[in-house]
Amino acid sequence: MQTDLFVYLFVGATAIFYLLVLMAGRTGSVRDFYTLNTGVTPLGRGMASAADWLCAATFLGLFGLFSVDPQYAQWILLGWLSGLVWFGVWLAPAVFRSGQTCLAGFVAQGYASRWLGYQVQLILVLVSVLLLALQLKGLGIMFSRHLQLSVHAGIVVALLLILFYVLLAAMKAMTQVHMLQYCICFCAFLVPAIYLAAELGLPTHWIFFDPTPDLQLRLDLLQQQLGLSGTHALSVVEQGLMLAALVAGTALLPHLLIRFQSVKQEQDVRSSAAWMLVFIAVIYASMPWVSSMGQLRLIEVVNGPLNEGVAYTRMPSWFYAWEQTAQLAWYDHTYDGRVQYAAGAVFEGAQPRFADQAGVLGERVLTNPANPVYLTQQRFPGELYVADDIRLYLLPELIHLPGWVVGLLNVGITAALLSTAAVILISTVQSSVLQLGAVLPLSSRLESVLVRLVALSVLLLAALVAVLLPGGILEWMNRAIALTAASLFPAVLLLLWRPGISAWAAGAGMLGGLLLSLGYTLAYDTGWLVTFWPESWPVYPPVSMAGVVMLVNLICVVLLARVLPDAHRESARHTAVSTE
Repeated sequence: MQTDLFVYLFVGATAIFYLLVLMAGRTGSVRDFYTLNTGVTPLGRGMASAADWLCAATFLGLFGLFSVDPQYAQWILLGWLSGLVWFGVWLAPAVFRSGQTCLAGFVAQGYASRWLGYQVQLILVLVSVLLLALQLKGLGIMFSRHLQLSVHAGIVVALLLILFYVLLAAMKAMTQVHMLQYCICFCAFLVPAIYLAAELGLPTHWIFFDPTPDLQLRLDLLQQQLGLSGTHALSVVEQGLMLAALVAGTALLPHLLIRFQSVKQEQDVRSSAAWMLVFIAVIYASMPWVSSMGQLRLIEVVNGPLNEGVAYTRMPSWFYAWEQTAQLAWYDHTYDGRVQYAAGAVFEGAQPRFADQAGVLGERVLTNPANPVYLTQQRFPGELYVADDIRLYLLPELIHLPGWVVGLLNVGITAALLSTAAVILISTVQSSVLQLGAVLPLSSRLESVLVRLVALSVLLLAALVAVLLPGGILEWMNRAIALTAASLFPAVLLLLWRPGISAWAAGAGMLGGLLLSLGYTLAYDTGWLVTFWPESWPVYPPVSMAGVVMLVNLICVVLLARVLPDAHRESARHTAVSTE
């Protein structure tokens, strides 16, 4: 209860401070809602951009993945960071030179096709809704834990918070707030790491260099005994395709460009992107070590000193609190009343389902338990499910940190998710209004109404998606990135490296990539794939398959461009005809 009180106080005080800063920076112009202040330095812009990047998946989800499968997490991180490098070196300067402020406008101008810009905008809205839904889900998990609500009710609370935060704000004021949010996020993550280092008797700076090989060896031995050796076994081809999709899709994420709309020099674009990478790297540098120590503590707390399990009735209070949120589940396969953490699925399907009545020991009873599985060297089957998305929330409770540290960590996570959610929403509003304004003249009053209508519609749709979304946050983030790569990357790549490609060819590639990627993902998740997929063809995970779709899209667009008219020649011909 004391921990919850600290969380309420920290989150409430920080939210009030944010709102005061945002209100102080507001002006009467509706354009200030999505227009940045031109006086921001590259360092400040890079810090704010880093806060925008640290979202539910790239912060919560990645920490959880490092805990259970560090090697796979490193591949994911390599794809993301490589994509951000491409963004800073390649895409952002190109958009700056074009004079546009969003990807849809850049593509529409490059291909001399307004309808192609609308098509790009539609795809970006779909991706933005999914990304926004992930932020709502991440916040909903936190609110469900400390407000004793269901995750769905927590999502509603998060929806109201983001709506209040964004509609009262403006991008002119948000830049300074997001710089502050990065600082809070950095401190919130660093304080538990420093506590952990102090407990182990290590110098503080060693947390960035994995300084405990003996503890890492101990963790490796425990995980080998329990069968916890990683959950993602990908072939070299699957890893390469996944990496290609993540690099290409990350470079095209819609909310990253909005920070660079007020830059006056191209050099500042690259400088801002470089600072963004530096600030992101500072957060990620200590994440592998901290997450591995968190995993070691979880195994020791749950399985006990003899690695045989601890009685359910003797679990810490955080165990029961998280169990009520359905982010943690236990099923007693061995009927001994002990919680035993090992490899193996605890339940069937994408998420646990519970009965209305409690069990004999007061536990929530699973209605979809999986069959017990004993892997090599395992003495008992896996009985405990801990969602990857809550492992960072668990960290201070596992190492018995004071309540104020728990509150600080929750404030840091809230800051990261609010920053990303706000920028995703505002960038979607900006590009939608600008695309519509290119066709219809908008008065200031009409533009103000349209801005708020689009923001509210996107936020409500994202909340609905967040409620219905199964599985982990990180997987859906990667799928959103892969969808962007499969549908948009070939057209943008050819626009820069081979200008003059037909807009019809690019549009056909976008539509085909979108439908193929969505269709394959749906068939993969529902099990329909086995009914029509040839047995001789490899079955890849959706993110890896997006890499295949992206390559096919690129080849098809190049071939179509040979038979369809050149975009620039067509534009010049229409201009000449209209002049005559």
